[in-house]
Amino acid sequence: MNKILAYLLGMTLLFLFSTCDTVYAQNLPNHLKASSFQDTHSKTNQTQKSSQKRPNRCAEERSDQRIPKPERNRLDEGKGKKAAVLRKRKKSRKTTNTKKRKRNSEISDDKNPKSTKQRGGKKELEVKTERIDDIPLLIGVMVLVGYQKIIDRHISSHGNQRNLSWGWTAVIWLAYILSEGDHRKVALREYVSGMKNALEQVTGKEIDELDFTDDRLAILLKHFSNRKWWIKIENDLSENSIEVYELPKKIVRCDATTASGYHKVIEGGIFQFGNSKDDPNRPQIKIMTGSLDPLGMPLAADVVSGENADDRLYVPVINRINSVLKKSGVLYVGDCKLSSFDNRLHIKRCKGHYLCPLPNTGDTAKKWLAG
Repeated sequence: MNKILAYLLGMTLLFLFSTCDTVYAQNLPNHLKASSFQDTHSKTNQTQKSSQKRPNRCAEERSDQRIPKPERNRLDEGKGKKAAVLRKRKKSRKTTNTKKRKRNSEISDDKNPKSTKQRGGKKELEVKTERIDDIPLLIGVMVLVGYQKIIDRHISSHGNQRNLSWGWTAVIWLAYILSEGDHRKVALREYVSGMKNALEQVTGKEIDELDFTDDRLAILLKHFSNRKWWIKIENDLSENSIEVYELPKKIVRCDATTASGYHKVIEGGIFQFGNSKDDPNRPQIKIMTGSLDPLGMPLAADVVSGENADDRLYVPVINRINSVLKKSGVLYVGDCKLSSFDNRLHIKRCKGHYLCPLPNTGDTAKKWLAG
């Protein structure tokens, strides 16, 4: 009886332990249920069959699920790197293109390129490069003497004329001739378009390349060929130059020269055949100038046709020089062609003096020897 009671008590205890384990396992999380279930099952098996051992199925499943790592393919890795580099380059190109488009749109939207642009409180300066050479210096000297004012005073303008006056047109053209050594009309327009901003800053006027076309420069030369206007302009320019620079007025040198060229000789034209030291086979023009000595500044100049004799060109120039200097006792220096009797007599009438060699040929030498 005692053995039976002990056996029943043992069975009830095992039943109670098993029910408690199942309730406890149901309340546990999912990842802990398997382990607890294995522990309870192992305990029951240990009590019933202590000699037998159950293998660990979870470990076997884990060992079976282990997959060997694949070998690394170096070629595929290289291709992946190249693809990544190409993607970066494409992205950088897209960003640069978008930036350029934004800049171009900003420049096109700006209506006043001359003024400084303000964006975000910062100023962006627009830099323009031009080659000015000695043009500002030459224009400054002519403005100091008053070239543009004198020319505008004597050459009138009409209502349909362009904004730039004849005086400023002549000053810019003279500066170009002195700087470049080129008197052609056709080259001036392109030259002005290349330094428009510099000319506007120096002159203070609005400059346009259409102010220096061939037709307009030809009209200006036609105005200068007017004898009355030219004499007035020449006198005023000479007077202003002497007053500005305080030049000496004691000695004046008069001389004539020639300039020949391959031109067609026309009756009544300025290019004619005459006595020439250079080439008598080419037509020429003759230029008589009177300048202050020793500076060499011209006070009066005449351009005549090439067949005229030199001795007849002194009197008109001397008269204009006297009207500019307004002084007696001026010494006129020249070559033997100044020593003609009419020229010497005219100088004495102007209360001046002369210095020149007497010629050994012609009527002057005979009269000198006879007297």
